[in-house]
Amino acid sequence: AHFIRDNFSFGLRKQIGVDTGVTIRYRKNIKDITCEENWDDVVTEILPVGKDSILLNELDPLRSVYIKSTTQYLVPYTKTVSFTQDEINPENFTDGEGNLDETQYKTALIENLAQQALNYLEENKKPKITYTLSAHLEEITDIGDIVAVIHEPLNINLTASVIGFDYDCILKKYKQIIF
Repeated sequence: AHFIRDNFSFGLRKQIGVDTGVTIRYRKNIKDITCEENWDDVVTEILPVGKDSILLNELDPLRSVYIKSTTQYLVPYTKTVSFTQDEINPENFTDGEGNLDETQYKTALIENLAQQALNYLEENKKPKITYTLSAHLEEITDIGDIVAVIHEPLNINLTASVIGFDYDCILKKYKQIIF
């Protein structure tokens, strides 16, 4: 969600900005382009730890305790990550007399732990990249607007959302956009 506010009201919206068909292209309107990569959260292999320090090989000693991403780099990015598993209630794994079926309970914890680990890997398998460019533009009107960027020498061909911009009020043109 995007938090929207002005001097009189505020609200949340699913989406902001519009696609006006703006294309930023090498040798057309790009003056300068820089790229910042943030590799701080990148992970390609994790050791997930769950409730009560449970590991993936708790019931099967032959199973690996690590989960690997399909995306790999020359240098492995390995982390140990603890996951909360409060949604797994042990009362759901009791028999009619109130006795806990530990095998079913641990199986549910391990499956949940593996799924959370896979989701974490999917979110963090690539670095967060921010491009800042200077270009001759007139069509961008607000943050959230969609732009197509094509820069053949850097092999960039993507569609992105504007997250910031510099606007020259005197010249009435955009000097820089960040996406």
